[in-house]
Amino acid sequence: MADSNWDADALSKRYELLTLNAEGRLKELDWKIKEKPAYAVEYDAVLADFWVYNYLHGKTFLASRDALIGSLREYLGLEEQVARQVVGPKDRQAFMGHWRRKVDGMIADLEKGQ
Repeated sequence: MADSNWDADALSKRYELLTLNAEGRLKELDWKIKEKPAYAVEYDAVLADFWVYNYLHGKTFLASRDALIGSLREYLGLEEQVARQVVGPKDRQAFMGHWRRKVDGMIADLEKGQ
């Protein structure tokens, strides 16, 4: 079923903006961690957001809700590859937990039509 409110270009731009915002926050947190190591928890969560949003923007699978859901499910299947490729997490296991929850949450929201 076609979603008349679906706008792949706007969605791509949104994910690109979220990627840039996460990138900026990572730079800020890099400095804060030096003063307060507890920021490492937030760093890994923002790094997971960055990875997910960066994966999404500009992709052809944004053309429909169903295609995006399918691609996010495929992305979950790449968990081991993501774990190997990610650079800079403060706690790799925590990063992967954030990454999985982010992707799972996006799938759930899309399935609800949000």
